[in-house]
Amino acid sequence: MKVFFDTKLMPESIIKDKIKYPDAIFVKDSLTLDNTSQYESAEIICTNVFSKISKEILDKLPNLKLIATMTTGFDHIDLEECKNRNIIVTNVPSYSNESVAEHALALLFTISKRIHICNQEMENCNVNMPELMGFELKGKTIGLIGTGSIGLHLARLSKGVGMKVIAFDIKKNEDVAETVGFEYVELNDLFKQSDIISLHIPLNEHTKYILNKEQFNIMKQGVVIINTSRGGLINSENLLEALDSGKIDFAGLDVFEKEKFDCANPDSVSRKLMTHKKVVATPHSAFNTVEAVNSLFDVTIKNINLFVDGKDVEDRVN
Repeated sequence: MKVFFDTKLMPESIIKDKIKYPDAIFVKDSLTLDNTSQYESAEIICTNVFSKISKEILDKLPNLKLIATMTTGFDHIDLEECKNRNIIVTNVPSYSNESVAEHALALLFTISKRIHICNQEMENCNVNMPELMGFELKGKTIGLIGTGSIGLHLARLSKGVGMKVIAFDIKKNEDVAETVGFEYVELNDLFKQSDIISLHIPLNEHTKYILNKEQFNIMKQGVVIINTSRGGLINSENLLEALDSGKIDFAGLDVFEKEKFDCANPDSVSRKLMTHKKVVATPHSAFNTVEAVNSLFDVTIKNINLFVDGKDVEDRVN
């Protein structure tokens, strides 16, 4: 039995076109402890970032052999526990590079031209030009933390609008840096030099809270932060404080530490960030383009088919 969770996030037309398994079950909601027992016969499950696969959930899925996550990141899955149980985990390592990079730039354009505020003020018939004044991107320095496929695409886009690009990555690609026209710097130097900082790294034990109060203090006054990767890369409380103090001028956030559970809670830090006057927020939608979603399905189905056919799975992460 193959169970596809979080299908309410997927276009129905694409689901019908791509998924042809006769034993497929489609579940609109995420996989949780409350509903896991209904699918204890599942041998293959397909999940999204909103389904947190913990040891407790795995205990209720004794027949599980494959988890195909329709994401690039896999921090929502207990990989060690899956390894102990011989459960294969696959991801989609590359499916939305252009979509996410374009979304990051869109957030930056929105902030730099105050488009979201202009739209709101137009609706209120209150057009006060001094309050709507933005800034040009040309000549600004953007610091990219992470130069994988998404980071590199954003580097190209940033060069295209006249920005100076600097980057930090543990694994440097000097040849590409020379071709695109950016330079690698140490992380603290990136913090000190950047007018804009954009995150393009996975969330793990080494990168959690890579941006926190200490790092914010090193940055320029009025820096702009863009995050289309994972919410846990930034300490939310520290970010809120830095926005309130003016240390950070604006933040463009497509991801939050607790997206699903705290969105409607007015007292949660995630909600306070989402509604902050200096934040442009989107609902983890950077990937959500026709091209990217089709690619996402194609790679996921490929992984499932390879497993079903007894072949080596190409995108295994454990």
